[in-house]
Amino acid sequence: MTLEERQEQLIAQINTIGDCFDQYSYLIVRSHDLPPYPEKYRIEEYLVKGCQSKVWIHTAFPGGVLHLDCDSDALILKGVLAILRELAEGTSARELAALEWSFLDRTELGATFTSARSAGMQRVLQTLHQDAQDALSAIGHTQENQIYSAARRNSLQKKNNQVP
Repeated sequence: MTLEERQEQLIAQINTIGDCFDQYSYLIVRSHDLPPYPEKYRIEEYLVKGCQSKVWIHTAFPGGVLHLDCDSDALILKGVLAILRELAEGTSARELAALEWSFLDRTELGATFTSARSAGMQRVLQTLHQDAQDALSAIGHTQENQIYSAARRNSLQKKNNQVP
């Protein structure tokens, strides 16, 4: 299932929960699903700027797929992060960079967030998007270097095997 399909499934699920208060309760319950955040990443470098609450995001793309560590000091955001992690974990950098996140706009959650919380959530989503873009760039450079290295190696092998 693609990331877009998983997002559509989540939107349908949240919209069956009820009103915004029931959806908030759902986020609080989901906040407990978030695995413990590694303390080594609870530093300024991984703190998302522009959030009303403290939100830490650490991404890695081993093999070109997302591994996401995230946490917040606010239960509602922690619940949203748990959902984001469930949706995006193991997704390719390319798919993550291409996705337009719409689950907040298409559920009552986005409508009930304060403007500060909405802005913070946008920063979280922008961070994920930018990290995916950076990973794609790094993967591209690595592949280019590998191609160049292979071509250079082949050229040297041909040169060394030639008899004058």
